[in-house]
Amino acid sequence: MASSIWNKKLTGLPGALCIMLSTAWARLANWITTQTVLGNIKHHGKNILVMRGCVYRYPQWIELEDNVIIGRNTIMTAEICKEYSNPNRGGYLLVNKHVSIGNNCEIDFSGGVKIDQLAHIAHHVQISTHDHGYDYRNKPVGKALEIGEGVFIGSRSVILHNCSRIGKNAVIGTGSVVTKDVPDNAIVAGNPARIIKYLNTSKEDNEQ
Repeated sequence: MASSIWNKKLTGLPGALCIMLSTAWARLANWITTQTVLGNIKHHGKNILVMRGCVYRYPQWIELEDNVIIGRNTIMTAEICKEYSNPNRGGYLLVNKHVSIGNNCEIDFSGGVKIDQLAHIAHHVQISTHDHGYDYRNKPVGKALEIGEGVFIGSRSVILHNCSRIGKNAVIGTGSVVTKDVPDNAIVAGNPARIIKYLNTSKEDNEQ
């Protein structure tokens, strides 16, 4: 550890000490954040890490299963209206086992979001599951989103409320804007995102 941050020269010692103190503080802040979040949400499993700066609303509708990592400064929130505040109809966030969410993501679970196991969401991804129509003063209308098992969502991608499902093992290219459902095993990219190819299978197989 020491050799990775200190060149073993006296002139480098102050910088190394600053890095060590910063690392120690980050670990403590992450631990405090994790305990605070887990103590408030509806349900949690084991071996969860929620990094510092995480912001959330409606913790009573958030569930995190085993081995989940949520990166720094990630926002998990919802614009809940009375019509769909029932967790069976919207307003929930369910994160299954072995899911990782990067730094600075924004997850709106107004319509309900389910993230299946082994999915990875990279940094700066935005997910929206509600819409106000053409007037922001209108009540939000939610639409549930399922992110399938093994999905990879590249950094700075945007998932809009028109998308209700990202299929198993799908890949969302960096910076993509997803406006509709993504089939299993599909690789999509662009604005709006379009299918480029399929993973280890033919398009005909996926359409059956």
